[in-house]
Order: sequence, then structure tokens, then C-alpha cells
Amino acid sequence: MHVVLIADEPEERDLYAYALRQAGLTVRPRIHLLKTVEEWFDEPADLLLAIRPEEHDLLRLVEQFRELSAAPLVLLLDAPRASTQLRCVQQGADLALSMPIDPRLLAAYCLNLIRRSSGLPASSLPVLQVGALHLQPSDRTVAVAGGEPIRLTQLEFQLLFLLMTHRGHVIPTDDLVERVWGYAESGSRDLARGLVSRLRAKLGDSPHEPRYLETIPGVGYRLRDVET
Repeated sequence: MHVVLIADEPEERDLYAYALRQAGLTVRPRIHLLKTVEEWFDEPADLLLAIRPEEHDLLRLVEQFRELSAAPLVLLLDAPRASTQLRCVQQGADLALSMPIDPRLLAAYCLNLIRRSSGLPASSLPVLQVGALHLQPSDRTVAVAGGEPIRLTQLEFQLLFLLMTHRGHVIPTDDLVERVWGYAESGSRDLARGLVSRLRAKLGDSPHEPRYLETIPGVGYRLRDVET
């Protein structure tokens, strides 16, 4: 179980990294917060922990991270206002905690979040074939009509897997968000629209004349039940 830990101060980084390792977690320390989020696709982990992130970066951080991953996100904030903590959680952070905090307690929070968010490993999921779409869970790729495999992000894979296992059935937007991201808050429908749009682009699907991903206005989304 891997944690990416972001902290500017070396002493704090070492202190919390030690506590996380003592809890049995593997820690990858980093310094640059937004760069780490932007590169998450290439170096994913089971949890992101950000210590004292700049307040003006907070909501941007949470929004960008939730566009890429459903992994737990924990923020340690320096004397935050309650309204700031609330907005972070509403935006998609799992915890927005006030410092100082006992490192052992923080490690326990992180361990529990990872355990609860961990589902079946991708390698144990079945290969799916629906019409022209061939989804390979082991490396999170999809091939369209026998073409070259296209690599998917974690969220793109979860969305497509959900729709392919419910082919022809409409998944209400709130249900889709709950099952892909693990929560449903205000603004989460925008996350769904953005994710569907990115997945369509990778599949070469048109939003106006969709061959695969169909939007049911005011209801949700479905994978069209087509064979070719």
C-alpha cells in the first residue's frame, strides 16, 4: 500500500513518513504538490497526503485530483477555517484535518481509508468484450475494433468497466458518481460530464452521434447495446 506524501518542511515530511512506515505503508515523499497531481497518471498510489498545502491551491488541487483518481485524499491544514475544511470535503477530499495531529493517529486514518477504498485488484477482473470494445483490466487498456490498446486512467477504466458490465442499461448520474468516485456531492455531475467527455475522446466517439457512450439527458449514461 503506497502513500504519496507532499510536504515542504523536511522535518514534518520525515516525521509523518516515519509514522506511516511504522503502520506498514510504503511512502513516496514529494515536494511539488500540483506537479505530483498532474503526473498522477504515470505514478499512481493508494493515497495522497498533502501537508500544509497553500490555501489558494486547495480547491484547485482537490478538483484536479478528483478528475484523475478516486484514491483517498487527505489534507493537513494549518489553522484552517471550518468553512475551508467543509469546502475541501465537499469538493472531494476524504479528510481535511487541522494541525497539529498525532502522527500515529494520522497513520491510522490513512490505513483505514486505503483498506476501505481497496476493491478487487484489476488483475482479478474479467476481460470484457462488448461490440467493438475490448477492455483489458490487467493493464487498464481498451482496444476499439481491433485497434491498438489505449491506456485509460483509473477513473476512465472504472467508468467504462461499470458501463460495459451494464450494457444497454442507463446508469443514473448520481449512481455513476457514487460508484466511480465513492461519493456524490454538489458539483459531482460536472465531474461525470468531464470524465465521459475524456473517455469519448479516447474512444473516438462523438457526443452528437454516439456509437458507444450515450447521454440520457436529465437521467444518466449508458453503453449502447451494439455488436459492431
